[in-house]
Amino acid sequence: MASLKSLRLAVCILLLAASAALTYPLDIAMHATRDVRIDQAEVRHIRYDLLNANVWADRIAPIFSKKIEAFDLTAADRAALRPTVSKMVERMIFQAGHLMGKQIAANKTFGLFGAQISGFLTSSLLTPENVKAYVPQLTDTILAEMGKPELKQAIQQSLKKNFAANATAAIDMSKYDAVLQKYGCSSRDDCRMRLTQTIDDADSRIYRYAGAVVAMAALAFGLMLIRKTPLSRSETVVLGLFCAVLLWAGLRNPMIDIDARISRLSFTLSGEPIEFTDQGLFFQSKSIIDVVRLLIETHKPGMVTVGLMVLAFSVVFPISKLIATALYRFRVRGLQENGLVRFFALKSSKWSMADVLVVAMFMAYIGFDGVISTELGQLQEAASGMTVLTTNNTSLRAGFYLFLSFCIGGMLLAWALERAPQSVEQDVPPAAGT
Repeated sequence: MASLKSLRLAVCILLLAASAALTYPLDIAMHATRDVRIDQAEVRHIRYDLLNANVWADRIAPIFSKKIEAFDLTAADRAALRPTVSKMVERMIFQAGHLMGKQIAANKTFGLFGAQISGFLTSSLLTPENVKAYVPQLTDTILAEMGKPELKQAIQQSLKKNFAANATAAIDMSKYDAVLQKYGCSSRDDCRMRLTQTIDDADSRIYRYAGAVVAMAALAFGLMLIRKTPLSRSETVVLGLFCAVLLWAGLRNPMIDIDARISRLSFTLSGEPIEFTDQGLFFQSKSIIDVVRLLIETHKPGMVTVGLMVLAFSVVFPISKLIATALYRFRVRGLQENGLVRFFALKSSKWSMADVLVVAMFMAYIGFDGVISTELGQLQEAASGMTVLTTNNTSLRAGFYLFLSFCIGGMLLAWALERAPQSVEQDVPPAAGT
């Protein structure tokens, strides 16, 4: 049976080496993919499209131009404009007459006759009865001029020019332009499609790597624990190193992505459809280490305290458990009987804060998912007259499942040690059993 035990140990060591080696490309791939996700979230952010006045101007300008080009004075329009134009013409005639009278009276060329000519102009020629007699004819002339193609074109150009001049806003596009330049994209849609394809390919590779690491760890635990004989020291070390690999991969890599978007917003303006798609509202992708660093960097007592607690219960506590497991199994200087070592090695998994953290992360995922879904639903209800389709892409990442695997492995290892006789000190198995 010793040969079978040695073969089993050799297989587990090979699995350990393969899983440890695989965590390196896994770590690189997950961090690179997170950077791509952040860049994609930046490009699709709502401030560069739906909340960008310049984009609205570009969308509305064709509709505005189309309506201006379709503008024409019909018979009904002429009838509606006639009262306004008639009043305008009448006021213009009276104002012109008074101005001419003042200029004639003040002009020394007319001498003594200037005042008389001015009085005759205002009292005889520009009487209300005389002025009103000319108003219909002048009104017809103005309405006819307004219907000519030359004037219509001039009005169109003037309106377009004023619209273009007043429909601009100062938007900081430096980050947006940097992302497009980084990936060689020609537009927002081009960049979104490229990054989506890159992320999909990377996610497929990441989950293959993570699945392989977890599968190798599960196989090793199965080979070591599904038997009647207790663990030897070397087997304990191998399983402890598997836990360390899973812990490292879980702590280093993102656990949860919080992603809320407006997938489509459409409405009709002056009979013309306007649509905005894939508008990012919020995105965050953090690992436990990232969260701890951000909390501590706030330098606020409350946030620093929370950060240190997360660090203690998710990093220090699990590492202490692994060290205590090694000390207990190897009986270093009699530390096997030490209360603290026994607690961390045997008892801690019963209330391990790492396990609590996994549950907390999962509940946070459910909570964020519910809150974001509710808020997006309220947004849809509030947008009356518009078609709004929202998307909640909040998801658990591979780091969560790796950390969960560590917690399960730690509990299994503690269970195996607790049921093992304390007298077992060597790697020689009993005569019977496998």
